[in-house]
Amino acid sequence: MKSLISRFLISSLILTAFSCSFVSNDNVELRALTVSGGRLEPAFSPSVTDYTLLIDDPQNISIDVQAASWHTVCSAGSEGRSLSADSSDYSILLTAPSGRSQSYNLTFSRSAESVPALSGVSCSGASIVPEFQAGVTEYTVLMDFFADKFDFAAETASESVWISQGDLRENPQDVSFSFLDGAATEGEVIRLSVKEKSDAVSRIRFTGDIDLVLGYREILATPYTFTFVRDLPDALYVPHETGAWLSLGSPEAPFSSVELALAVAQN
Repeated sequence: MKSLISRFLISSLILTAFSCSFVSNDNVELRALTVSGGRLEPAFSPSVTDYTLLIDDPQNISIDVQAASWHTVCSAGSEGRSLSADSSDYSILLTAPSGRSQSYNLTFSRSAESVPALSGVSCSGASIVPEFQAGVTEYTVLMDFFADKFDFAAETASESVWISQGDLRENPQDVSFSFLDGAATEGEVIRLSVKEKSDAVSRIRFTGDIDLVLGYREILATPYTFTFVRDLPDALYVPHETGAWLSLGSPEAPFSSVELALAVAQN
């Protein structure tokens, strides 16, 4: 009887071990998918196979891939081992000894924090409306009516981007302009573009069960527009020949710069 029980227990253990080994050999899930320099959306789960990878740091991003079973073969192929903004989908293929396979799909995208942008703008003798803030690219520069010089400056804090203006061929991290005639400056438009340098392209490194470095070519540029407008006062008092003060304009009917010039000339 004891011999029969022993044989039964041994058979059960062998069957259990065989079953566990069989499940492990046929497992085509990832155990871990860890990202540095970016983040996954949604958060990683072995049962979820489609993700968006938001790149926060284009210069330092790596993906650690670990299969759930050591029997599984992980592969990640790409033509030329590079991606462009037009082909940013990438797949990690897991294949079990049984032939069963499954893909985990990544769509690379740049997070808002990694988009090239200005870090600051100023203009002496004028105010910038709205107040400079991240994400806003169109501004009005209100020039003080009585100021005769305006020094405009813009800068970026990142060494991986540069600012261009018009046909400017240099790659500065800051630009500046000076205007000495407010009347002539009215209507002036400064258009800037903050662009990533060509050598600042992302390189995505796969580690763990995959040894691969992937070039991700997506050079971004952000345009900015600054329109100069004279900030005319609602009302202005100028001396009249009679000794009294002449009121030009009012809050209800503010004058234009042309009307002011005529009025002052007449008085």
